[in-house]
Amino acid sequence: MSFGSFAALNALNTYAGNLQTSLKNGKSTDINLVYKVFSNGQDSQSAQPTDYNQYEAEKASNFVAQYAYEEVADKKKIETAFNYQKLANEMTQQSTEALAALNNDNRFSMTEGERMANISAQNANLMTAIKLRSEADRLLAEVAEGSPHKKVVASAYQEDLQTQAMIRLEKNFFQQ
Repeated sequence: MSFGSFAALNALNTYAGNLQTSLKNGKSTDINLVYKVFSNGQDSQSAQPTDYNQYEAEKASNFVAQYAYEEVADKKKIETAFNYQKLANEMTQQSTEALAALNNDNRFSMTEGERMANISAQNANLMTAIKLRSEADRLLAEVAEGSPHKKVVASAYQEDLQTQAMIRLEKNFFQQ
């Protein structure tokens, strides 16, 4: 597989899409596929590459697989952050309504101790909502910044593409 050809890049994109689907599904066959990819194809059923082209193809698919995994992880972080924000908004709304009702003396018949305990519980819910928003912000910032592993994989893949381009240029130059 040549790194520079459109067909090769299209095949790698298809492979990455299949891997993302496998990561999302979580079936046993998908789990085995993901394990094989992230253990660099080293399982009891896989053979070592027999030639340089096969090695390069496996290396390229490993780069794409690792990058696809990082993409799925980023999407999961974004989804989690949005869920945290939604939960925090619901908690804030419910606690605000409950606090308004608790502060109205004629609304509920309870002792002052019960009222204070319920107010304290609603304040604790508000603090939990603040923590959830903070965690959501942290997750979104982490995705925006990019994980170190994702940067390494992207950099290594870019370097490999440049190396392959230089090798092709050198071959073309010396063939003339």
